Amino acid sequence: MILTIPTLLKHKMLLNYQWMSLITLPIQDRFLLPVLLIVSMVLSVLPAAVAHAAIPCFEDYSYRRKITIGSAPGAGTNYPIKFIVYADIAPYDEQSAVSAGIIELNAHSQNFPFDIRFTDSDSETELDYWIESADLHFAEAGKGQPLGATYIYPAAECYNNKSYIIWQAENFDVYINCYDHSTGAWEGEIKVDSGVLSHDDHGAPSLIVDSLGYIHVFYGSHYGPLIHSKSTYAEDISSWTTEPSIGNEITYPRPVLTGDTNIYLFYRGGTPSHSYEAYRKSSDDYSIEYKMVDLYDGVFYHGYMTNPEYDADNRRVHVSFIRCLDTGGGLYFRKNLYHAYLDLDNGHMYTMNGFDLGPTGSIAPIDLSNANSHCLIVSTGENYSNAPTLHLDRNGFPHIIYPASDVTEGRVHFYYIKWNGNTWIAPTVITAAGKWTNPSCMEDWFSNAIFNYSDFIINSTLDIEAYLAISDDSTRAGDSIEKWRYDGSTWLKEKTILSNTASPRNTVLDKSDETYRLNSPQIVRNYSYNGPRVIFSEVPAVGYPEGKDDWSADKRIFAIAADDHFLPKNDAAARFWVEVQDDLSSSDEDIFIYYGKSYASDNSSITATFIKGDDGVSGNYTTFTTGDASLSHARGVYYTNEDSTDDSFVIGTILSSWNKFNEIRRVSTFSGTGSCLIFGLMDEDNVLELIDTQENTLNKGRFYIIRYTGDSGIESDSIAILYKATDGIYYSWTGSAWDSEAILTFSASGILEFKIWDDGAKLYANVLSNGNTVIDVPASVDINSVKPFSEGICLALCEPSIDFYNASGYIDDFFVRKYISQQPSLEICEETDESNFDEGDDNGEYTGAGDSAGSDGGGCFIATACYGS
Repeated sequence: MILTIPTLLKHKMLLNYQWMSLITLPIQDRFLLPVLLIVSMVLSVLPAAVAHAAIPCFEDYSYRRKITIGSAPGAGTNYPIKFIVYADIAPYDEQSAVSAGIIELNAHSQNFPFDIRFTDSDSETELDYWIESADLHFAEAGKGQPLGATYIYPAAECYNNKSYIIWQAENFDVYINCYDHSTGAWEGEIKVDSGVLSHDDHGAPSLIVDSLGYIHVFYGSHYGPLIHSKSTYAEDISSWTTEPSIGNEITYPRPVLTGDTNIYLFYRGGTPSHSYEAYRKSSDDYSIEYKMVDLYDGVFYHGYMTNPEYDADNRRVHVSFIRCLDTGGGLYFRKNLYHAYLDLDNGHMYTMNGFDLGPTGSIAPIDLSNANSHCLIVSTGENYSNAPTLHLDRNGFPHIIYPASDVTEGRVHFYYIKWNGNTWIAPTVITAAGKWTNPSCMEDWFSNAIFNYSDFIINSTLDIEAYLAISDDSTRAGDSIEKWRYDGSTWLKEKTILSNTASPRNTVLDKSDETYRLNSPQIVRNYSYNGPRVIFSEVPAVGYPEGKDDWSADKRIFAIAADDHFLPKNDAAARFWVEVQDDLSSSDEDIFIYYGKSYASDNSSITATFIKGDDGVSGNYTTFTTGDASLSHARGVYYTNEDSTDDSFVIGTILSSWNKFNEIRRVSTFSGTGSCLIFGLMDEDNVLELIDTQENTLNKGRFYIIRYTGDSGIESDSIAILYKATDGIYYSWTGSAWDSEAILTFSASGILEFKIWDDGAKLYANVLSNGNTVIDVPASVDINSVKPFSEGICLALCEPSIDFYNASGYIDDFFVRKYISQQPSLEICEETDESNFDEGDDNGEYTGAGDSAGSDGGGCFIATACYGS
């Protein structure tokens, strides 16, 4: 072994901590003692700074950049710095527009943004950080339910080192994107065709790649002709050719490519009152219909079949389905679970014990009697079932996961059932999918967790990975996508992939709490390790009737790789706040950003990074309520609830000094009788003492924002900014000046953003809606013009009145940070890979877009951070 200086340095800590244990080495290894003694002596005389710089505790990360933060008078220690981190290259227009630090990772992050860490100059001390927001999606214009779950399957397939993903977008147009595994990048969204349906998302697309590499897309029908488009060129999404439409009454296309290069197109046929399951073949130009399952009995019974699974060894296609009936008033009762397979050689349907159900053709071999006598594998009784997902193990045995209600427990569970070669094993519960309420109307039916979907991967019969949409309430669709694993005997939760109720929901989804949910996980057919393996999307928060009309809002679509890290769009960015420990008041300080570690997990913390913080999951403010008022974290936001005028609440903290920036990123509309919400600075040294009569509380007010909603005696859905002057007179901001004659309001509805800050000399306030200010100019006043804070500077969000108002709503991302008007400059140096970590060479030429925007001539991009109002 050659002992180089870098090698010695790298292992100095090991020697320091374990030297005494060396005397216990086995006899055969004690010849190393003289060598180790010499090594220790050499290290002891090396310059301390050199040795220290060469011991990175983040050596299992692949890349890093050095960042030099310029000194700024007044910044002091523990000052938060904002960075915008791009997974790849920053777009030039944003690079030139944003003066905060831009960091480019050149597609070297392995779990963006969760593998990113910041350290002090010693490369050892990890710095606290908070991810304000991040892009994890690869598409952001999905409409309705962008993916069709397992009823419309597959929406993604891998072929020849490329993964193709299809979805429905604005106007129900069909879009596709391709992830190139060799480059690790998305080729870009391409419109396949314009939408056909209106206010109906049942025509979501599915796709299949044929044996020559041509991509076939089926879409646009709900009891109508199915549209078929084919890529003009093999393995190329840039151009599309419209093929002849298929059938006249088709819904839910599910194509399968068989070993003889034939495409079998499975679907639901017929009319709403009489539907059946069937298939057509590409070898027939899709002109002949072969019926498989018809459960109609003269009332309104039909089957819901989901993803077909091809068994190449036995030339079979396995299917599972449920039974659906109309109990009146549009209230659909879905129940039971059935299974059968199609023998491709003779066109007959069979059960797993070999019973021949008959040939497919103009008459379906599986009618209601045959289904219940031979194909029924689970009878749900009075319980509901829905959307089974089926896959085969290496023996060709089917495994199925499906949701079903438990009326006695009031829950929906995901169940797992399999064929063991001789019989169907009784279903076992994987986990609860959400709450269940017995439906008495159509709205109840479509707002239950029975519409949470699943998909799974069978690595072996002793290793199954399931991706499940899980809800924490009774609302349709999931609050999170979770990964569960089966070891042959027990199901255990492995991780939460993405959640609406806990971190990183707050930093990633960044939307109002009730607007979107997560659902429709699908396994990418024929996935490979280095590309997308699972996709899922946002969906409307509720079902029919409200959710069915949610066609205007964009829903994002996500893809994760085999190790469950996200594969976001090429220009994905994350906004980090990093707390720099060293004193920036008089000297520059270096920090490092490390990235490129596939198994790193999120370590973001709003409470560790700022003076005070609450991200909708947890917080560290002082809180107090009276009456029946309550404060609670739920669904990733901080809820307040009051039901009478004697209820009140306060969330706040005492500020020890000036130079603070206080903001709430999302403030909902508050409902109540005379709702009046106050955010600002009060003269008080005890947060709890703010709760009082309206008159006494307002007497403590010094500089604050008021939000009016409901019957408050002021214009509803409006805000006002006020301060109390040294003479005790209240002044209201007009948009350009202060006025003492009356409270002047600005119209402001929906989700708002509140900001109050100071630079040690002046106080400022602003209110934004969708990133735009709702007042002409942010309010400002000299601190010396404000009535003195004789008790203390108390920052609070409150409805403190016990005799007038009551308010219910929610907030999100409420934090207090240090602030100075002249922000530190930032110098971001070139990327260094792990082979050069020990060399300390982080001063080369910056290779990103920053060079053209402002270079110091020595290789580092220089920017002056600016993130005030």
